Amino acid sequence: MKSVLISIHPKWCDLIASGKKTIEVRKTRPKIETPFKCYIYETKARSDMPTFVDEDGHVLYTGRGKVIGEFVCDCITPLYNVCTDDWRLLRGGLHEIEKQLVGMACLTEGELHEYASGRYCFAWHISDLKIYDKPRELGEFAVADKEAIQQCEYREQSYYAFTDTGYIKNGFYCKKKDDWCFGECKRKALTRPPQSWCYVEELS
Repeated sequence: MKSVLISIHPKWCDLIASGKKTIEVRKTRPKIETPFKCYIYETKARSDMPTFVDEDGHVLYTGRGKVIGEFVCDCITPLYNVCTDDWRLLRGGLHEIEKQLVGMACLTEGELHEYASGRYCFAWHISDLKIYDKPRELGEFAVADKEAIQQCEYREQSYYAFTDTGYIKNGFYCKKKDDWCFGECKRKALTRPPQSWCYVEELS
């Protein structure tokens, strides 16, 4: 099952972890079939203040900058009607379902319109949520999009090579494995989170 790492602000991570937020709204969606696994990266807020509880008992987060959990996205629903400025004038069962999905995302009408900026959005359904006892580091995951993968530091290019399976032109030799590399070692560990989401693989 292909996986995705998604960046989410601390406020929304708290609502997801509590079970109140069961929909994540995004402007784009992965080009893969559901279900797929999503790793939750909790972003760092722009504050030097530590996590604390205010006078009213609300927990305020500054963000851990780590992967705090995972869920399975078992369905993605396009949100067409509710992203328009005149959505109050729309009627019908489909529109009511979309309004319910926005509510499940813990969003208000104003928040959705500010985020959407006139674009249609997608409702990612959250299921099989798992919050880790110990958050994981970004470096435990690798970019899985081939266009974004760079050549790993252990590979050396060889223009003329013979192997047990025959002649290789413009092949790569892996110094780490002491063998010919056919692409499996060129994954690059993540060093910074995606702005929204990206395809990832777990590094063993």
